[in-house]
Amino acid sequence: RARYAEFSPVRPAGTPAWSRAALTADTPASLLYTSGTTGRAKGALLTHGNFGANAQSCVKAIRVRPDDNFLLVLPLHHSFAFTTNLLVPILAGAEISFVESLKAVGDSLREVSPTILLAVPLLLEKLYRRLEAGVREKRLARWLLAAGLYGPVRRAVRARLGGRLRLMVSGGAPCDPALLLGFARLGLPAIEGYGLTEAGPVVSLNPPEAPRPGTVGRPLPGTEVRLLDADAAGVGELAVRGPNVMAGYFNNPEATRAAILDGGWLATGDLASVDADGYITICGRRKALIVNREGKNIYPEEVEQQIGRSPFVLESLVLAYRDPAEPTGERVGAIIVPNLDAIVLHLGRKPAVPEVEQLVRDDLRRVLNEIAEYKHPRRIRIHFEELEKTSTAKIKRFLYQLD
Repeated sequence: RARYAEFSPVRPAGTPAWSRAALTADTPASLLYTSGTTGRAKGALLTHGNFGANAQSCVKAIRVRPDDNFLLVLPLHHSFAFTTNLLVPILAGAEISFVESLKAVGDSLREVSPTILLAVPLLLEKLYRRLEAGVREKRLARWLLAAGLYGPVRRAVRARLGGRLRLMVSGGAPCDPALLLGFARLGLPAIEGYGLTEAGPVVSLNPPEAPRPGTVGRPLPGTEVRLLDADAAGVGELAVRGPNVMAGYFNNPEATRAAILDGGWLATGDLASVDADGYITICGRRKALIVNREGKNIYPEEVEQQIGRSPFVLESLVLAYRDPAEPTGERVGAIIVPNLDAIVLHLGRKPAVPEVEQLVRDDLRRVLNEIAEYKHPRRIRIHFEELEKTSTAKIKRFLYQLD
């Protein structure tokens, strides 16, 4: 607090600007450009009504309390953080704590003792690895877990995170269900939600009292969903309707007409299924869907998730390519970034490039045996630099190809 003692509040002269604003629900609030993972970014025009409605729905969905403390780790210029980590706690009268940097997240957790942490999967994965490594290093903790005595270990883990954390929410990108189950094993409730900038952004969230890892939960209160052109397996393009849906794309009427359909339904571009209880499962992006010669649909995200089970893979990108000898259909390919730290630890030395490539390919055969053979990548490129991403850690798919 001493750092701010020298400053005193300055009162604006005359009537403040905010009191002169004639705002309605339809008044534009923000122009947010989409992340552009599959192509050129478009400016989503979100209104005060969009943000307000979405924030109110989120407060109801997770039952935010005035004594909650949200730890803010995400950039506020994205709708995910702006709505869920700023507007939601303000609406509920809760506290917001800001981290100084991403490197200081662990220190911030212990210092401010938050109750709610909202993050992208990449950040949660790093947090889980540190917690799991800490448990593995302690012989007593390993023995307690093996004996089924989870209580003492869970209390110690919670203490490392400030002692009050009651909920973690993953959003912004697909989350591996194994990560959510891992947190649950450590006594940390972690759930996944789904949204997109054009919807303010939250569309659905797993109920904290009844989560189903692998799904993105149920639609928020006041939000409707339906599937467009669902196939025999019940998979179709997810459409969303509600007061959170954007006004349109800025200066792009053609894109607006393609996205907002008759009746105010927003076509998300995401393929999904919805079960009898209303839980939504995202299968992948419509534009990224791979259709092989036999007409079978292959969702890159499913294959990437399976590839990620190899400890020797840091990240992967599954995409289609065409064989010039085949006039129809697409084949599955993959760009793999090896986890060099894990490989060095496994071998006990620094390997040569050919050895890294062979080790990764051998382990890929092992993990891919768990999914159907027609989903296996036929062409694999080992890439020794991390893939380019958006500011919310999603890979820019449109930058890469295997042809």
